[in-house]
Amino acid sequence: MSAVLPAWRAIVKGEGETASLIGAQAGEVHMRARPGEDAIDIAVSADDAHFPDPAQSATGARIDVEHLNLVTVINRPVKTNLADMESWLGKWRDGGGVADVRRMFFDSVHLTGEGAGTVNLTPDGQIEGALKVRFTRLDQFAEALVTRGVISDKDRNLLRGAVGLFAKSTNGQKSVTLPVRIRDGQIYFGPVKVATLPALM
Repeated sequence: MSAVLPAWRAIVKGEGETASLIGAQAGEVHMRARPGEDAIDIAVSADDAHFPDPAQSATGARIDVEHLNLVTVINRPVKTNLADMESWLGKWRDGGGVADVRRMFFDSVHLTGEGAGTVNLTPDGQIEGALKVRFTRLDQFAEALVTRGVISDKDRNLLRGAVGLFAKSTNGQKSVTLPVRIRDGQIYFGPVKVATLPALM
């Protein structure tokens, strides 16, 4: 199955003026069953996408991403109406479902990243996962997080130190590869907590 999406937006959580919205100006979704496996391939691309800013959810602030590409294998998918996403996610989680992220790429104002890993859901509906991501402009991103009050000067210096010690030149820009962990509703770049995620269920 393939679909080309014009400008769209969807409610992730909440309703009315307090609803958290995601959306994009354009996008594509491609899905297919993997022959001989209990899994499906999903490829998603989006241009000028936006997501709720978890650090400023009360203000309705959002994070803008110019380009987003995701290629993943959803293991143990369930045969439930996708329109009822919460029910689908619950059955997928309870069946031991895992998302094998083969490639993730995003390009935003302060940060570009490309990586892979695995993601699943915890019993309380939180996203949990481990990825390895190559970041470009991580020092700019760290500075932006300090400005927004998300991380401390000490954490900014840790991220800057990672760039200084481990960065390699990629297309004329410094890039550094870090482990990214998602646990207990928090996203960590290396040892630094950079965001809080809401539960999906």
